[in-house]
Amino acid sequence: MRHLFLFATCVAFFSCGSKKEATNAERKLCLSDTLVKMIETDTAQKETVYEQIKLSGLVEVDESKMIKVYPLVGGQVNKVLVELGDYVKQGQILAILKSAEAAEIEKDIIGDSSRLEIANKNLQVAGDMFKSGLMAEKDFIIAQNESRRAKAEYERSIELYDIYSLGQNSRYIIRAPMSGFVVAKDVNTGSELRSDNQSSIFTISNLSNVWVMANVYESDIDKIKVGYPVKIQTIAYPDKIFEGKIDKLYNVIDPLAKVLKVRIVLTNPDYILKPGMFATVLVRHTADNAMLTIPSSCVIFDHNKNYVMVYNDACNVQTKEVDIKSVLDNKAYISEGLVEGEKVVTKYQLLVYETFNE
Repeated sequence: MRHLFLFATCVAFFSCGSKKEATNAERKLCLSDTLVKMIETDTAQKETVYEQIKLSGLVEVDESKMIKVYPLVGGQVNKVLVELGDYVKQGQILAILKSAEAAEIEKDIIGDSSRLEIANKNLQVAGDMFKSGLMAEKDFIIAQNESRRAKAEYERSIELYDIYSLGQNSRYIIRAPMSGFVVAKDVNTGSELRSDNQSSIFTISNLSNVWVMANVYESDIDKIKVGYPVKIQTIAYPDKIFEGKIDKLYNVIDPLAKVLKVRIVLTNPDYILKPGMFATVLVRHTADNAMLTIPSSCVIFDHNKNYVMVYNDACNVQTKEVDIKSVLDNKAYISEGLVEGEKVVTKYQLLVYETFNE
């Protein structure tokens, strides 16, 4: 009887084991045909590693397209016709001064005109007398020289009149030297100006291009070079990306801020970038090594770990934990967990993950 009991127990044990193995075989997980058609994959491959540095910056006027306006004569500002931020055309009147210096130039023009007229009449008389033999050639030559001198003085006064853009009644007219925006204004009606003033009263700039001046800390200087591509964001346009390149490095450290200045030149369509705006500058540069890359969107974060689904076929899908070094431009750089050439699920990967990790 005892031998019979042991035999029955062994038969039952092996029968149970066989049933478990059969159950496991029956439960082998495979993706449905529908899900197989829905998913998309991408191949893990080695690429040059790009890194990104975040800098603070400020939008400034392009100095190559900017002109400062200084008063050429002294006087009292009679009228200011533009305000800060106004768009002006070349030759447009910016301000009008009442000027004693302008009055002196007008006086000189009147005097020089009168002297020229007298000198020309004297030359005409001298010419008639020289032809009649009533005047020596020397005296005729003197009359010619006087006429030339008077003409030169008159032309000089007229030239000054044009240079100074003088108007009638001792007025000095300040005109815009170029078309653009008034980006600085330091004059008001009633102000007294001197011809030796060292400060500009207007600054005109064409804002079709602007500069972004960014600050680079000493620890990052070796990572910044002319020509590196940058992406720029502003508070005013958080969803808009402005792209450019580093145009210049100013090889002097700011003694107060302890930063190196770099310049980015940007085109400014519709003049949406305004001087004085704060900007965030993202500089992308290459590292010395290459790493496996996959689309960052395919990474699944679960239980404080990162996973990807490696696809071989519908019944051979692996869940692999990966170590991500960095993410840039929708690419994840993988330091551990994947092998080059493996295919990772990039669409509906969460459904695949749940299917194989219930």
